[in-house]
Amino acid sequence: MPGSVDSHTALRFGDIATLLRPRNLLPDDGARAQYMLKARGAIYLFLRSLPSAMRDEVLLPAYHCPTMVYAIEEAGFRPVYYGIDDQLGIDLASLQTALGPKTAAVITVNYFGFPMPLVDAAVAIRANGAMLLEDCSHSFLQACPL
Repeated sequence: MPGSVDSHTALRFGDIATLLRPRNLLPDDGARAQYMLKARGAIYLFLRSLPSAMRDEVLLPAYHCPTMVYAIEEAGFRPVYYGIDDQLGIDLASLQTALGPKTAAVITVNYFGFPMPLVDAAVAIRANGAMLLEDCSHSFLQACPL
């Protein structure tokens, strides 16, 4: 019978234990990964660590947490927005239009903890000479750093 309890998949304790198994989000760069309690603090510290130059813009997705903007502004940068598509992925054309000589960094977001493809965006960002910061703050079910 549709809608009955029997028609739903059951979640077993073993399934939850598998989700909590320690995994590293960055298997190749794991030793360099630094875990923070709050994303806004990580964004602020990352931006403050960039070498001072004429670049004063940080690109971020148009759909974001407002505290991200606060961290960018507190670090002395100007937020500039790029679009996202209907799958919450990067709108590459919008990103490429927003990238410019003043772009110091680009922030991407793994919405709801799901990693997004970054290869094409990373190529464009590196070609522009900017840094890439992947916000994994909602990826708590994807990795356990401890």
